Formats: sequence, structure tokens, C-alpha cells
Amino acid sequence: PWNAAGVDYHVGMSSGTSLVVPASGNLPAGCSIAGATVTCSSGSPTLNAFNFDGILLTITGGAVTVSNSLFKVEAAQGTSARILSISGAATATFTNDEFDGNSINGTQQASQTINISTTGTTTFRYDYFHSAGGDMIDFNSTGNAHNEVIQYNLFANIGYSVAHSDTIQWCGTKVASADISFNTMYQPLSGLSGEGLITANSECTGAANNNFVIRNNTLISLTQDNFIIGATVTQDAGTATGTYATIIENYTDATGVLGWTGSAWFPTGYYSAALPNPTAMNTLINMKTGAAIPVSSTAAKTGPYYVYPDSAAYSPALNDVFSISAVPASGTVTTGNSVTLTMNMDVPWTITGGTPTLTLNTGQTASYASGSGSAALVFGYTVQAGDSANPLAVTSLTLNGAIIKDAVGNTATLSGVTANFAGLVINGSGSTAWPGQSG
Repeated sequence: PWNAAGVDYHVGMSSGTSLVVPASGNLPAGCSIAGATVTCSSGSPTLNAFNFDGILLTITGGAVTVSNSLFKVEAAQGTSARILSISGAATATFTNDEFDGNSINGTQQASQTINISTTGTTTFRYDYFHSAGGDMIDFNSTGNAHNEVIQYNLFANIGYSVAHSDTIQWCGTKVASADISFNTMYQPLSGLSGEGLITANSECTGAANNNFVIRNNTLISLTQDNFIIGATVTQDAGTATGTYATIIENYTDATGVLGWTGSAWFPTGYYSAALPNPTAMNTLINMKTGAAIPVSSTAAKTGPYYVYPDSAAYSPALNDVFSISAVPASGTVTTGNSVTLTMNMDVPWTITGGTPTLTLNTGQTASYASGSGSAALVFGYTVQAGDSANPLAVTSLTLNGAIIKDAVGNTATLSGVTANFAGLVINGSGSTAWPGQSG
């Protein structure tokens, strides 16, 4: 939540870091060197202040930590322009490192400065990624799901040599969870294209991309990018799935975004793609004007591009509520008996201050009861004499002085919260209980 004129955080190596070149005598246990390749395969090695200029780091196992180190592509690495590879069941954490693609000419769609196909967890924090000839980070197909944490990094000048500006690309991936937050993507170069600044989708078949959280990123395109931000199940790759995408509280200078996308969000229509289901998408702020950029619908699309509904006729939540469920889910609820309503949220939210209520079409309200700190906020409603609804519906939410924030300080977007519970009838004219409850 950028409630200040600017927020600074340090990326890349610490000032004054003295780097050492990897050699057989200075690598930690679990790592070895052969020619221009360092391989880490076991244990929990820590690599601090190493100079991987022209040296490929390959991580195939163990839990590896790399910090204050330089990765720089050289011509000897070929058209793949690759400086880091992670595979197997490896877990890898990179903090305050610099990844320099050195603007080495690569092959479009094949050049990948960083290639990741692990089944473990990969974490990048406070790193500086720049000057990639092609893609910077590519997550590729694996047999089992992996986890991704990409936070507080700077990406600049990506796709310099092949006009393909994929800061991060997913290809046939199986993602269990991904947190992509507080990054800055800066693209001042002309002639770029590709997927855009942050686009969580898959360009290869077989993907299962689940539980993406993309929030509080700063996205600057000064010359040209296809689009800014979004998620889709698949681009042009065949069968794939995706669930639980949260894209909230992002900020953009969209000066260079191509006008024909019809939206600063990711356009799903061009590739006949589907959104992850469910998806929550809200609060993309134009940094130049301070105004929110709306999600485009089919009525507002330009050419074949649109965001909702997608090719499967699904529309994303334009607030932070994936859905509202009711217990009981159906039947008739009579005077003195209760209905429990659960707001299924996109991320965990904490409630402080007042007691929120859901306004119902019975003329009554359901009051918040429990769930603060989780992604399931529970409300309770007891049927009063004279209440009537067929079916029961939620028409709005009232905060009543409550403050609802997530773990990083965002305030929940809750406008337009509604729900309709087909088959759930409220009848306050009698005392007959719904099955399983006395009354």
C-alpha cells in the first residue's frame, strides 16, 4: 500500500561487496565445479559473494542459498543465454543478487537467463534482474507442483535482443503456490513485445497453475509492451488448468502499453483462453493520474481482446471475495433457526474495529462471527418472525467501522459483494425447522 510519495528498498549486491570466482577450493560442501559449470546437488550449501561471470550455476538437489553474488551471461553460454538452472527436488533461495543478461543475442522463445524446473520452492528476494537478451525467468514443466516466491525485486530491460519481453514465463508448469509481490518491472526499451510486465499464464500445454497472489507491484512500460498484468489458464498451448488467482493493488505507468490490447489487464480473448477459476482482480492504479484502471468487458473490448467473461463464460471477482457459501445450502429455514454465511476471500484478511454485516434480502443482516486472520470470514443470521426470501440473497456488505486488511497492509476491496443462494428459502411465518436442526 503505497501511502507515501515513494518507497525505497535495496536490490542487488551490498555496496562494497568483494566477489570471489568459484574454484574447487572455495565452494561449500554439496557444490563442485567442472569447467564453466558449478553444480550444487546436496546438503544446505550457502554461496555468498561469488562471481558467476560466464559460469553456469546448476542446482539439482539440496537446499541452496545464494546471496550478494553476481550472475552475468557471456557469449560462451550460447544462444540459450543461460546463467542459472534449477531442477529436480531442489529448494533454492536468492537474496540481494544481480542477474545480468549482458544483452547477449539469443533465440526468441528459447533464450532463458534463468531456467527453473524444480519440484521444490524457489525464492527470489531483493534481486536485480536486467538486460536479458530473451526471457529472464522461465518456469518449465515438472511432474509435481512447485512453489514460487518472487518479492521486492527489480526487473529492467528484459527482452533486449529478441523483442520478447517476458520478465517471468510459465511453460507447462504445475504451480502449487506463487507469491509475486512488491516487484518493480521497468521497460524503457523500444521494440519489445512478449507477454507483458507480469502475466501469469502458460505458453505450453499441461499446465496446472494454482494459488497465484500478485499484489503491490510497480509496472512501468515507457515504450512498448503488449499488456500489463493478469492471469489466464493457457495462451495457445492446449489443455491446462488454473485456480485461485489473486491480482490486486498493483500500480502502473502504462505509457508504452500497446493501445490495441483494449485493456491494461491481460486480455484473455485473443488466444481463446480461460481465466483461472476463481480469480479476484481489482485495484490497478494509474500512477500518473491516481485513478483506478477498470477491467475491460466484452462491451469495451478492442478487436479480439477482452478480460471478462472469458472463453468459458466465467467472470472474475472484481473485489476480494471469491464466493459466499451458505449452510444450509438449500431447503427452508424457519423462525429461530440460523444460516451461516462464509465469505471465501482471495487471501487471509484481519478484521479490527467494528463488526461488519452482510445485508440480506429478508430485511435483516448477518453479523461477522469469526475467521479474522484467515481467508474464510464467517457471518451468522438467525431467522426472525416475518422474514421471507425465496431464495436468500446477500445484497451488500457494511463495515460498521471495521477495518479489514491483509498481511501487507492492503485494505480489502469489498464493493459489489453480492450472492444468491438458489434453493435456500427463508420462511419466518412458522416454526418448522430445516432437517437436522430443532426449532
